Amino acid sequence: MKNIIKVLVLAAVLVSTSGYGAMMLGQGGKSCDTWAKDRKEASVITFTNQAWVLGYLSATNSYGYEKDFLKGSDNAELFIWIDNYCNQHPLKDIDDASNALVKVLLNS
Repeated sequence: MKNIIKVLVLAAVLVSTSGYGAMMLGQGGKSCDTWAKDRKEASVITFTNQAWVLGYLSATNSYGYEKDFLKGSDNAELFIWIDNYCNQHPLKDIDDASNALVKVLLNS
């Protein structure tokens, strides 16, 4: 029974629904407030969050947009953008911040 509870808790942590109705796995479902706290600590979780964002952006970029919206991007600048978004929207999730960043990059 304890193992079932552990699996259910892990599933709840790993799975989130984005604002677009798509299921998010991994760190994308964590709150922006959590992103900001993790970034201050520069822990392993910080790097996991950052890797999730880079993977999300890279996967979204590969969907065939007419524009390569990541061309010339710098990881540090992308993370600073996410930092700013998350500081302004602490109740949003990391996937919300990533989606907002995609929109900005597509329009720049």
